[in-house]
Amino acid sequence: MSIEALKQEFDIVTRYIHFPLHPDTPSEGLSIQTMFKNRSPDDLKAMGDRFRDLMQDAGLPYNSRTMTYNSRLAQELGAWADHETNAGEQWHNRLFQAYFSESANIGDPAVLLDIVRELGLPLERAEEVLANRLYSTTVNADWQRAWENGITGVPTYTAKDLFVVGYQPPDVLARFVKHLKTLA
Repeated sequence: MSIEALKQEFDIVTRYIHFPLHPDTPSEGLSIQTMFKNRSPDDLKAMGDRFRDLMQDAGLPYNSRTMTYNSRLAQELGAWADHETNAGEQWHNRLFQAYFSESANIGDPAVLLDIVRELGLPLERAEEVLANRLYSTTVNADWQRAWENGITGVPTYTAKDLFVVGYQPPDVLARFVKHLKTLA
């Protein structure tokens, strides 16, 4: 059962909260080896294999990555898409695909604007959002919320001050939602 199926079955609404995943990564990115320089090659391979398996189990596209990129600008455009365009879900899904399947540098404004064009979103407004960092305060508030709540991984599902951190099989998320319904 996917998140979409859970949303339909239990009549729930999801909302993206942005998270500071490696916020010090430079805009040009870092190699996975550099980012995790204290890990052995065997550890890095095991991490990559585990992530690949999780993605496959979830039915999500994945291409082994050698680089990681700063997602801050992508998050700011995501906040814009959520608040102004009614295309937030499309934005987040396409960004996920670009990053995990295409190894796209989502820290590069040109890459982000290509996605805006592809989705048919208002290009001039997206350029303005990026140039003036119009959603930086929104993303800052999300990051602050993550820090205050001790969130250390993505995805994290939260409701009624309860948290489920990291990828979880669909049955675990279904149990979480059913438990939340008992608290209503």
